[in-house]
Amino acid sequence: MVLNVNPPRRLAWMAPLLALSIGCSMAFAPGPVATAQDAPALVVDDAATANPDLVDVQVSDPAGVGISGQTLQVPEGYGVSVIAQLSEPRFMAIDAAGSLLVSDAGDGVIYRYPFDGVAFGDQETLLSGLSRPASVALFTTDDGPYLYVGEPNQVTRYQYDTAGAAGEPEIVIPDLPTGGHSTRTVTFGPDGMLYLAVGSSCNICVEEDAIRATVSRASPDGSDLQIIATGLRNPVGLAFQPDTETLWATVNERDQQGNEIPPDLVTIVTEGANYGWPACMPPDAAPQESGADCSGITPPTVGIQAHSAARVDLSRRRRRTRRPGWRSDRRSAWLLESPAAGRAEAAADRF
Repeated sequence: MVLNVNPPRRLAWMAPLLALSIGCSMAFAPGPVATAQDAPALVVDDAATANPDLVDVQVSDPAGVGISGQTLQVPEGYGVSVIAQLSEPRFMAIDAAGSLLVSDAGDGVIYRYPFDGVAFGDQETLLSGLSRPASVALFTTDDGPYLYVGEPNQVTRYQYDTAGAAGEPEIVIPDLPTGGHSTRTVTFGPDGMLYLAVGSSCNICVEEDAIRATVSRASPDGSDLQIIATGLRNPVGLAFQPDTETLWATVNERDQQGNEIPPDLVTIVTEGANYGWPACMPPDAAPQESGADCSGITPPTVGIQAHSAARVDLSRRRRRTRRPGWRSDRRSAWLLESPAAGRAEAAADRF
């Protein structure tokens, strides 16, 4: 499947090579064609994103990892605690027992922090020896619950027990292209399907592998993999809006165009849409180079500050016990507690 973009002149010489060299053991089927949105793109500047309702709170360090004197702004009534210091935490998930799973790309490990209804226990190594694991996702099939892990070259699943060891690895999506953007983000939709984001190999180029800079969909066992949206340079975050079938993505857009050009994206992912990379630049589908045809490009739902490298999380969980929400940076896992029961959110702010 050839990416649905018209390459700029500087890249056009690669087109014949692209047509000949795209070969893949996976079958990609195009979805329905989506037309460009008529409404102008919404670009949000820093001032518009300021939240006057946030308050300063002191970060506590009950685990004694050596972080003190830090202040964060959070919604009123929340507290922030640091419970672990990791090498390179990337994504998180909360299992059915309330335990926290964290991928550490630097150490090649998935850690688990058991939850007893009040607090998290000591760190457990659930999986090790992995190749820069990024996303972790939990999904229950007819065979029981599975933990899915996205690595640069594959998506693997493990039968999952909230109180025991993970099962044997089963590679469900093999032979993903490596190099360049290495995050492979997995999430599951209300349709019971697996959704996979794969970033580009470069800043601006025509890709030789069709799955680059796309979002795809597959069955939970990895079969029937289909590209559903293209032109997304590095779609790191994927999340379904609760109680809907709306898929959102955060996209790290191209570099070296200017300090604030172009914006990073927070956008609804529409099946069949082309979001422009590499030939067309958001938010208004401006040609990257003269002569590019950008007439059919779908603009982002929202553009945010350039180089934000943000991630979207729209999870919502309701339980009787008080639930934690999490933020992580590149080195530390932060626990955000609310006195109000019933909501958990996870976000990672360095990608």
